[in-house]
Amino acid sequence: MKCSNCGTINDNNAKFCLKCGNPLVNNGGELNNQVNNQPINNNVNVSQNVNPNQVGVEVSNPNNGTLQPNNNPVHQNNSMTIAEYIMYGINMLIKPYKTYKEKESKTSSTKFSLIFSAIIVFIMMFINIVKTMVSVIFVKSFDYHSLSYTSSISFENLKNINYFALIGKSLLAYILLVAGIAFIYYIACLILKKSNNFFKDLTLAASSLIPYIVIGMIIAPIMGMIWSPLSSIISNGGLIYSGLIFVNIINEDISFSNNDQKIYFHLLCLFLIVVIRYLMNRFLLTGFITTNVNDVLNYLK
Repeated sequence: MKCSNCGTINDNNAKFCLKCGNPLVNNGGELNNQVNNQPINNNVNVSQNVNPNQVGVEVSNPNNGTLQPNNNPVHQNNSMTIAEYIMYGINMLIKPYKTYKEKESKTSSTKFSLIFSAIIVFIMMFINIVKTMVSVIFVKSFDYHSLSYTSSISFENLKNINYFALIGKSLLAYILLVAGIAFIYYIACLILKKSNNFFKDLTLAASSLIPYIVIGMIIAPIMGMIWSPLSSIISNGGLIYSGLIFVNIINEDISFSNNDQKIYFHLLCLFLIVVIRYLMNRFLLTGFITTNVNDVLNYLK
């Protein structure tokens, strides 16, 4: 089709001239684009009729008047840097609900869920290894002369730790803990025919464990050195804090017909989580220290 303005030969299906941008008229005298029955305007700017962000759309170049393809689509970047992972973890301890909701678009992805859950598992494993090493270094013994306990330091006891079992069982225990929380709620939602996403629950489970890690696994043992019962009190407080975070956030994703149903749902799920934690502590997080048989016999004499 020939342009009536500059004489350039264009494709028969073209709506605008390739060179000057003038609307093209077919042989019947009608506009080829026939958009809103608008009259011909020789000064039409093609860039006003197209979306420059659309992939493959040709837009006018103000420098030379020619049309060039736009091959730069806009992509949403959901990846997070190491610094963002660290800040996310810190903010989950201080402002858990606000932090989770602000980052929900990124944390809901499968990639983030797996990476962040792995980070949480390895942090918990590392803390458990350190706690085990410290517990065998500081030895308490009862002095019958002063009728009190005395503490001593013995680095020789470190060689009695079964490190392979410690690392392997710790990894397995904390993987079961994080994945178990998400799996229990996911299966419960399937049974009740509630829409749910496993990887989103996995992210929430890992995120909600941050207060327990800081309060229950780090602060509690330190405070226990001052007063032994204080360790248990603080540890349970950190566990309750993590539970409240998880339940309050997941309540927004799961709808119930009444509050009683919601209470029974969480009661059953939390009970199963407590069972998992008990079994984890009972069978996986014990028995890392090898004991010499002669030492046992000498102790029994």
